[in-house]
Amino acid sequence: MNNKKLRATLRINVSNKRQITIPKQFYDMLDMGHEITCELRDNEIILRPVPQSDDFSEEILKELVAQGFSGQEFQKVKSQIRPAVENDRRIQSGC
Repeated sequence: MNNKKLRATLRINVSNKRQITIPKQFYDMLDMGHEITCELRDNEIILRPVPQSDDFSEEILKELVAQGFSGQEFQKVKSQIRPAVENDRRIQSGC
């Protein structure tokens, strides 16, 4: 994501189901992806892109601890994640 300070305002409609459409130029400029966080601050709603990360360490560790595994198992499982993610990306892109 770009670290430049951006500022723009657009008026958008809210549907009967309380849905909004994020303007494409905002979506593209912030590289928003498929998930955002929604924060209520005073009388404002703040929408932010969720950082895209391929590091699932916290999720892996929680699951392994719940299953009674140790740190060695954690390192083994973590080392297998990146190849799996890269393979999934190749499949999705049709390469």
